Amino acid sequence: MNFSLTQSIKTIAISALVLAPIVSATNPASAAPKYIAQAATELTSPQSVGTTSNYLGAGVSSGLTTDNASGSQSKTGGTLYGRYAIPQSKLSARAGIVFTDKISAVTPKLTYDVGVAPGTNIFLGAGYNFVNEKNTSTPLGNKSAPVLSLGVESQLANNVLVFGSADLGVNAYQNNNNTAIAIQGGAGFRF
Repeated sequence: MNFSLTQSIKTIAISALVLAPIVSATNPASAAPKYIAQAATELTSPQSVGTTSNYLGAGVSSGLTTDNASGSQSKTGGTLYGRYAIPQSKLSARAGIVFTDKISAVTPKLTYDVGVAPGTNIFLGAGYNFVNEKNTSTPLGNKSAPVLSLGVESQLANNVLVFGSADLGVNAYQNNNNTAIAIQGGAGFRF
C-alpha cells in the first residue's frame, strides 16, 4: 500500500478536523444548574485535563507501507519509547527506538500536547528517523527521513500509562520518494 505525500497530508488534515470538536473546550450553558456548570468547568480546566507525566515504555511497531521498487515488505517489530514533558509548556521531548531482528532506528521528536480528558493527551509533532543501516527495512522506511507524528497517551493507574502513535516518514525509502506510515503502541512506567 503506497501513500503519496499529498494523500498523507490530507489524511492528517481530516483527522485534525475530526478531533477538533473533541479537543475544543466548551463553556457550560448559563441555564444549567450551578453544580452542573461547576462540574463541567472542572472537567475542562487545565488542572484536571491531560497528563504531564514523564515515562519510559515498550510496545510494538508495525509498518503499513512498503518500498515497491525493492520488493520489501512492511515490517513489524518492537519499540522502546519515552516522553519528557517540558515544564511550564505544552511541549514534550519524545524518543522512540524501533527495532526488528535485523535493524533499529531512533526517532527523536518534539510534540505539542493537548489534554482531552483527565490523564489523557493527544499530541502532534515532528522529528527525524535515524535508520542505522540504509536499504534495510524498518517499520518506518529504509532510510533516515523527517517524521510527522500524531498520537495519544493515557494514564491508567498512578504509575502506568498507555501510548499509541501514527508516524509518517516523508521520503523514507531509498529507491523512491514514497511516504512510510507506521503505528506504535505500548505501555509505560512513570518516573
